[in-house]
Amino acid sequence: MDIVGLLDNKTLKSLEKRTKIIESIRMETITIHEIQSLKAVLDDKKMAVILEAIEAISLKNPGIAACMSRKQIMGLRISILTV
Repeated sequence: MDIVGLLDNKTLKSLEKRTKIIESIRMETITIHEIQSLKAVLDDKKMAVILEAIEAISLKNPGIAACMSRKQIMGLRISILTV
């Protein structure tokens, strides 16, 4: 899945983008490592959509969230704060 293309798509609302990212993570067509590699090129608003998707997954499916280390998720959040 092309996350950058999805996030740049002006015809989709943020909620739709988040839903598509959630499904991609659940179906394992995108990994946390791919998301981490994008943190340098995405602005805060786009990164927030990704973090919201990760949060939604972790609230509904703790097992999936367990696959992502706390350090990886915190690294994404810290990158937003330091930009």
